[in-house]
Amino acid sequence: MIYIKSIFLFVLLMLSSSTYAIEYRLAMSKNDKLCNYVKNNYGKVEMLMGINWKKISDSYNTSYYSILDINNDKKNEIVIKGYGTTQGLDTTFLSVYPLNGINFNEKFTAKMFIKSPGKIGLSSLSYPLKEFSKRPLVGEESYLIDNAYYRLSAIKVLPFIFGNKVYVALQDWPNAKRRKWLLIAEYNSGELWGVYKPENDNVLNDICYLEIINK
Repeated sequence: MIYIKSIFLFVLLMLSSSTYAIEYRLAMSKNDKLCNYVKNNYGKVEMLMGINWKKISDSYNTSYYSILDINNDKKNEIVIKGYGTTQGLDTTFLSVYPLNGINFNEKFTAKMFIKSPGKIGLSSLSYPLKEFSKRPLVGEESYLIDNAYYRLSAIKVLPFIFGNKVYVALQDWPNAKRRKWLLIAEYNSGELWGVYKPENDNVLNDICYLEIINK
């Protein structure tokens, strides 16, 4: 019971520290019910309670795993959530494996992470909010999709369940000197890691863009 409470408090601390004094403005929606749910609940622990995370042994004692259908293809995968730090900020990222892709009797290592067929996490200002090329914000029709205002670098990647489907939230750098975004997407397959590559466009299906506004 103490262990469960400690995980709960850890998650609460992670969320509250990253979302303190922040508002979200819905800028693009393909699913109003989902997007408004996230707008009103992102940063609350209950949004993440539908996924059961378990500890996995690794060198830093910081990784968790869950068995879930992360790409909504009616087949479960092993999803590992890792924690780290970048420029003094806490980060989270995901790696995805088939059900037989991990031996839980072995310690999870960097080599195992590198070999994962699926990864979600960005380390640079890389991911273009591509739906804005189809429907730009009012008054910004002349903006190019590669403008820094329309790009995201995810410091935190968090999966959650809504309406019996799994989605991923990609949270932008909180101290960026530009527009900052919260992206809600469906994960399909493949890698979204490091510097963005245009051929990886089918890794995510963008559903919601919420602009992060510091109060």
